[in-house]
Amino acid sequence: MATSQPLQLYPAWLNLKGQKVLLAGGGQVALRRATTLLSHRARLRVAAPEVLPLFERWEAEKRIQLFRRVFKESDLDGARLAFACTDDPQVNQQIVNSALSMGIWVESCTRAEGANLYPGGVIHSGSIALAISSMGKSPIVTQALRECFEEVFGADWGDEIDQLISEAGDEGGSHRISPEELKRKVRESVFMQVKRWGERKTTS
Repeated sequence: MATSQPLQLYPAWLNLKGQKVLLAGGGQVALRRATTLLSHRARLRVAAPEVLPLFERWEAEKRIQLFRRVFKESDLDGARLAFACTDDPQVNQQIVNSALSMGIWVESCTRAEGANLYPGGVIHSGSIALAISSMGKSPIVTQALRECFEEVFGADWGDEIDQLISEAGDEGGSHRISPEELKRKVRESVFMQVKRWGERKTTS
């Protein structure tokens, strides 16, 4: 009997500025997705019979296109990504099936069969972003790891790394410090953050 192979996901960073994205659902899960997508300047289309008040405010501000009804396949027209975040697994499966038939990458919050998009946890600080994934196995574990890394590194750690990048010079070859020296300083910064976190934990 053949054993199933573990899921191997390819990590990638997407530039969603100006890209059409469909979000089906108007609850808390959909709201979290919408907040992230808008922060990345996606052109967001939302379809849901009922939505939280913030969606209505975004519509009034013309930040989203809102359809107060159930999902229709035509909602996917022109979309690059789709997010099935309704509270109905059957509807989410319908969205996944439709998106896949149109060659659109799609996530399902209810793990509908065939979904091929798995947003992970992300930590942003300065121009540094760290992505965390459990390969689709456990969103709870991904969230816990993200919270741990946020606690260890803090909100301003990326600014320190940005300063090192600035000191190092540009990528065109005009280096003020060598690549090896830059790597050493980055490693020192990382280990110092871990050390400081450990000291805070022992004194608290």
